[in-house]
Amino acid sequence: MNAFHASSSALSLFSSAFNQAVALQHGVALFAQPGSENFYLLIDQSPNLQKQKTSWHNGDKGFVLHSFLDKAGEESLLLKPDMLFQLHALSSEDTKQLNDYTSAEHLDFPFHLLESLDFSEEEQEQSSYTCKVEHLLEELKTGAVKKIVLARNKKSPYPIEKSPVEAVVTLRNAYPNAFIAVAYHPAAGCWVGASPELLASSDEQGVFRTIALAGTQAYDPHKSLRDHTWNNKEIEEQAFVSRYIVNCFKTIRHREYEEEGPKNYLSGNLVHLCTTYKIDARALGIDNLPDQLLPLLHPTSATCGTPKDKATELILQYEKTPRLLYTGFWGPLNIEGKSAVYVNLRNAQWFANGYNAHAGAGITADSIPANEWVETERKLEAIRKIWN
Repeated sequence: MNAFHASSSALSLFSSAFNQAVALQHGVALFAQPGSENFYLLIDQSPNLQKQKTSWHNGDKGFVLHSFLDKAGEESLLLKPDMLFQLHALSSEDTKQLNDYTSAEHLDFPFHLLESLDFSEEEQEQSSYTCKVEHLLEELKTGAVKKIVLARNKKSPYPIEKSPVEAVVTLRNAYPNAFIAVAYHPAAGCWVGASPELLASSDEQGVFRTIALAGTQAYDPHKSLRDHTWNNKEIEEQAFVSRYIVNCFKTIRHREYEEEGPKNYLSGNLVHLCTTYKIDARALGIDNLPDQLLPLLHPTSATCGTPKDKATELILQYEKTPRLLYTGFWGPLNIEGKSAVYVNLRNAQWFANGYNAHAGAGITADSIPANEWVETERKLEAIRKIWN
């Protein structure tokens, strides 16, 4: 994809509307699908934004924000589309509505309304992280768990203050194949991210898709994408995720699916292994397939581990900082007949005085602690690009 292009007036209007939504404590999301330059702006003007049960099949509509620890199929934060606009399809009526919402003024992002980061808290250094990996390798030897994803966070002050729209433009140019979003909810704060991992989608033809994405290495621009090779640890890690998805299908006694991969998948400066799964749910007469599968798929083996319950227990034991929306999922639900939620990766939470970025690495029996630290550093670099 070439560099992102949109009229400066349209971007300015979207920026002012996003900033106004935060100032008014409205829910708001600005997002674009992989490979698309057409951003959507969704604003929920409800005075009380609360968690609720959401269903793809029953016609719930909006932008979903779901945390790592919340169980899919139970309660999510759902931003409803009281106002919905497309960046590349703004009509004169849309422009008037947005100008009325913002009082036709250019508004700066209200950083002062966000919480502040405490930089006095001790950061997790390499020695601490690799020590935890070594302890987890001992857990793996017991056989009670086969894989654990260990995450860490990195707090940084803003080198420069950027608006949400500037952030998503930066991410769109850096990660054309990722789902790009920035969203604010009074109960969750402001989050920005570029996710390469589709959790679940359903299109107007009733075709359901999900992917197994695992394994990480730095992209070498001097090689073709297919010439990036993998070691046994990374191949095994991706196989865990693929088997996990197939087992989810088996749990609901569903065996009619198409599988493609694994193939090398490029996301910015990183290469992953990716396998795609597709089910023609409408042809099979399964109207509620996403509602059946989401509680099984989330959290995935790629973001939690195998088996899920034991891996989650170890994550809560070893990780210092709660994940919140990191490795949860987010995305549009029944917007223009389509739904697509993505695992919330390569992300950061916006604060009044800086940002808190998250990254994790999959720990298996073949893991080398120092290499897992390097993997998290590469992933953290993906989100740092916003403020470079």
